[in-house]
Amino acid sequence: MAVPDPSDELRHPPDDNPLWNESYYLDWFDREGSIGGYVRVGFYPNLGVVWYWACLVGCDRPLVTVVSHEVALPAGAQSLELRADGIWADHNVETPLQHMTCNLEAFGLEVDDPADMYHDPRGRRVPFGFELDWETDRAAYLWPPITPRYEIPCRVHGRVLARIFQ
Repeated sequence: MAVPDPSDELRHPPDDNPLWNESYYLDWFDREGSIGGYVRVGFYPNLGVVWYWACLVGCDRPLVTVVSHEVALPAGAQSLELRADGIWADHNVETPLQHMTCNLEAFGLEVDDPADMYHDPRGRRVPFGFELDWETDRAAYLWPPITPRYEIPCRVHGRVLARIFQ
């Protein structure tokens, strides 16, 4: 399979389409498959916003999520540091296609039924954060090979911080 160019790990200049966007998706789960989560950093530079999603899911536990479609664009053209009300997140491509870090300090929403996030999200505001490292354990590949999208199989390690109130 074709291998992505390491420069694709950086942000790209947008075209004129108002909905032009690019996203970083970072998924993880534990060895047992009982808990996991993901981050999506979606840049919409022509709208002047970032869509930021982070969540923690697991068996027999409520969903904890951060969802904001109104995060200001980072100050620098290549920065992945985000700040908004109740959110600080920083994402660093340490070595393109090899190592990325993701840190979050936020207030998340704990919901009993994840489907509520598609309707009228209500729940408890809880502290939520993590310090995670993604390290490549196999070659990055274009997916599918005819598009500019790509995936990088990784091992993830670090800490997830979530306080669940009962």
